[in-house]
Amino acid sequence: MERDKFLKLVGNGRFFSVKFVKRTNGELRHMIGRTGVKFALGGESRYKDEDYGLVTVWDIQNKGYRKIPVDSIIEIQANGNFINAANRRTKRILHQRASAGLR
Repeated sequence: MERDKFLKLVGNGRFFSVKFVKRTNGELRHMIGRTGVKFALGGESRYKDEDYGLVTVWDIQNKGYRKIPVDSIIEIQANGNFINAANRRTKRILHQRASAGLR
């Protein structure tokens, strides 16, 4: 999924639910978050999210800023809609996890 498409689907300042594969360890992650947040009051991020295919959100459950890799999104629930966004890469990762007995 493209970053702009994700932001358009979710909307600015809106709550949403997303399932994605973490880049750091391939772990499946479910998050309830909110878009339209400004990163920590201490200043700006060292890099632009757009350059790395990321979106900064506020994680409701963990009460902190998180970055979501939009190319690893599997599904989104936002504005009363459910979007299955799995692509070839994420489907392959899910298949590998299932083969290894992981959820």
